[in-house]
Amino acid sequence: MHPIDYKSRARRMTDAALLYSAADAKKAADAAAELDRAGCRTLKTEGNYLDEAYAYLDELRRRRAGGKL
Repeated sequence: MHPIDYKSRARRMTDAALLYSAADAKKAADAAAELDRAGCRTLKTEGNYLDEAYAYLDELRRRRAGGKL
């Protein structure tokens, strides 16, 4: 399985898609954490989803700063 390059994916997304995807990844992170606390294994951990959310939010910050970050 190839790692997903969230930064490259984020560059091709609209601002609305970035916001939606970041919120969705955060919800998935919360669910993964809850499953982990319950003793269930998940394919992606809370950290994986948080990394994904961060990549989307980072792209939004970069755009709003005029690409100067």
